[in-house]
Amino acid sequence: MNANFSGKIYNHLFYDTEEECEKAQVDSNFFINCHQQLEFIDEDNATIMLTDIIYEVSYTVKKNKVIIFSEEGGNSQFENIEFKIIQNNELLRIDDSTVWKEQTGESIW
Repeated sequence: MNANFSGKIYNHLFYDTEEECEKAQVDSNFFINCHQQLEFIDEDNATIMLTDIIYEVSYTVKKNKVIIFSEEGGNSQFENIEFKIIQNNELLRIDDSTVWKEQTGESIW
C-alpha cells in the first residue's frame, strides 16, 4: 500500500462527543486533553500530540505500516510508534490498539 499522508490529520478521541469532553473538565484552571493527534506535514515530517505535548517527528511508510520516529538523542518521551494502515482514513496504533481516524473537516468531532 503506497498511501500519501502529506497534509492529512488523524485523531484518536478520548470522548465520543465534544459535550462529553466538556463535562470531563472538572477544574476550570486545568484542561484535560480530549484527544491525541497525528498531523503529516509533508512526505517525511509530522507532528504528534501525546497527552498535552506536541512532538516534531519524522516518519516513513513501509508496506501497510506508518512508522513514527522519536527525536534523536533521547529527548522524546516515547519510543518509535508504529501504526497499521487499516484503510486510507484509519490507522491502528499497534502498541495500544487504538484507532486513529482521519479528520475530514475543521472539527475533530
